[in-house]
Amino acid sequence: AVHALAYPLGGHYHLSHGHTNALVLVEVLKFNAPEAKRYYAELMQWIDPYSKGNTDGMCDLFIDHMQRHLDQSGLTLKLSQLNVKQDHLSILADDAMLQTRLLQNNPREMTHADALSIYQAIY
Repeated sequence: AVHALAYPLGGHYHLSHGHTNALVLVEVLKFNAPEAKRYYAELMQWIDPYSKGNTDGMCDLFIDHMQRHLDQSGLTLKLSQLNVKQDHLSILADDAMLQTRLLQNNPREMTHADALSIYQAIY
């Protein structure tokens, strides 16, 4: 889903693929957490073998860790600061839903409303 939501941003607004992936990453992680929390918890153990907690807590630590890295990256992380028009978010969600090749591998099924909600969260 990260790549599926990133592609329309690059296509419509000519933002780099790395930047667009960074923009949507944390919100997609949050969206997928109900289905992927044990994987996120495992990733957190790889990042910090001294981290402790239950699966839910480790999942949250992983997502927080990723957010901190993005915050420190110096990238602009809000669509509103990248001249993306708010009334264009639904079109971006439409285009993201066309990326079926990418969405089929997502741990959780994503709907248009879910994609729109992610774009709104990063607006």
